[in-house]
Amino acid sequence: LGSLMLLTLVYTIFSDGLPFRSDLLTPWMAATLVDFCINVVPIAAWVFYKESNWISAALWIVLLICFGSVTTCGYILLQLMKLSTKE
Repeated sequence: LGSLMLLTLVYTIFSDGLPFRSDLLTPWMAATLVDFCINVVPIAAWVFYKESNWISAALWIVLLICFGSVTTCGYILLQLMKLSTKE
């Protein structure tokens, strides 16, 4: 899923350009950004809880804010790989 989202972002940037244009500032864009922010807060709280030090947690949270679901998928994958066979 993370790779799919990354490919979608790269394709969109190359085909339509960066999203920082006034013609994209519509009510739907505002709703999407609010939705994103609401989703990032509980994920960031979970990352802060799971990480052993605050520097690592802060780095992951910055990546979550900057790269969204790509980072979320990467973090989940890394956490799954840390599980023991009994877990």
